[in-house]
Amino acid sequence: MTTHAADSSVRVGFVKDWSEIPQRSLRACWFALEDPERPPRSLVSTYANLVGERRLFRSMDRASLRTVVEGLDRGLPTHSIRKVTDLIGVNRQSMSRLLDISPRTLARRRTLRAAESERLFRVSALFHKTLEVLGDRDEARRWFAAPKRALGGRSPLEFCESEVGAREVEDLLGRIEHGVYA
Repeated sequence: MTTHAADSSVRVGFVKDWSEIPQRSLRACWFALEDPERPPRSLVSTYANLVGERRLFRSMDRASLRTVVEGLDRGLPTHSIRKVTDLIGVNRQSMSRLLDISPRTLARRRTLRAAESERLFRVSALFHKTLEVLGDRDEARRWFAAPKRALGGRSPLEFCESEVGAREVEDLLGRIEHGVYA
């Protein structure tokens, strides 16, 4: 397992396999697969990171996108927001705006609603993909926050506000991954 410490409380770990994930570290770490193989594995690992459940990593080959969809319908725990803001390096105010929830409402909630959970998952999954493609947390943060000509001068984080924008960011990452777009 390779880890990258940063200026926040959430560390990033790159692992080849779920067995490399220490027993009690899901609250303080975000794990990305060095070789995600199939998109569903990447989405399941994003969800496992958000909810902090190691068992999802262990059963990743059996877990399906249905697990993710049902979990998002139930709602993500609000503590996952802090984990994502620390991971990406944005403030809570920016995340609140991205999720379309007022900071005061967010402070009262224990669980996000389905639509809010979907938005948090969308941002998390795209940043997770950015980590997989770039392989370094600091580089991923810079790339995610910087305006891109291919996105009309907006940052990937800003583009995550809509599903269509998120797909465009995903496409851009795919081009970078395959050396088509530098």
